[in-house]
Amino acid sequence: MDITSFKEKMLREGFAIFPDILQQKLVLRLREALESTYPSYREIHNRMGYTGETEGGAHHILIHKGYFLQLLQELDVIEYIKEYLGGQIIVNSYGAFDNVRGNKLYLKKCHRDVRSFEHDPRMLNLLVMLDEFTIENGATYMLAGSHLVDLRPEEDLFFLNAARAVGGAGSILLFDSRLWHAAGSNTTDQHRRAITITFTRPYFKQQFDYCRAMGHDFCETLPESLKQLIGFYSRVPADLEEWYQPLQKRFYKSNQD
Repeated sequence: MDITSFKEKMLREGFAIFPDILQQKLVLRLREALESTYPSYREIHNRMGYTGETEGGAHHILIHKGYFLQLLQELDVIEYIKEYLGGQIIVNSYGAFDNVRGNKLYLKKCHRDVRSFEHDPRMLNLLVMLDEFTIENGATYMLAGSHLVDLRPEEDLFFLNAARAVGGAGSILLFDSRLWHAAGSNTTDQHRRAITITFTRPYFKQQFDYCRAMGHDFCETLPESLKQLIGFYSRVPADLEEWYQPLQKRFYKSNQD
């Protein structure tokens, strides 16, 4: 799919699927990395009383670096996202979910990922299918065209009319964050894992300060393209010495608007 066709489909329907776009070796490594991070999230959830509908969820996994960071380098759809949102982009959030049989994920409710409606796109969701997405294991519901109006669909009509995001492991789903969608129920005994990333223009506040969490010195070593995506060039100064920097060292670069 070329960028022009992608943009037309997004403006009309609100979503697009790129089948089997990631190398299977990376998909395997991402699965392994995700499984190794889950114990720490379960401990935090239990300690903070953050349980129930978060089962299977892991927020802001980008701070674990490794293959989660590598994924950003290997996304061939970055230019598509920039074209749709109209300029430079940064990661607004970066998480993952394992939708297994019987869990109580809040994502199974019909929802959209922006709290207020705007007539122009402000955020775009990217979902990486780490397992095959099928009707039986809970492929995402998406109501085509629902990103164009400020109207919440009735729950019954939503599930009756919504399309399903089916695809092989390594496929990528992109959708406008205004689109009403929901995770399906997994009726199998297998995993249905996904990485979920949202992108915005740089002037939107990130949900998490990834640069501070990963460390300034580490971020300085990253390629320019990764610095851009993690928000290194759109940071907020925390003291006057950080504010009064020469142009080339400023936290918020002039090309981010």
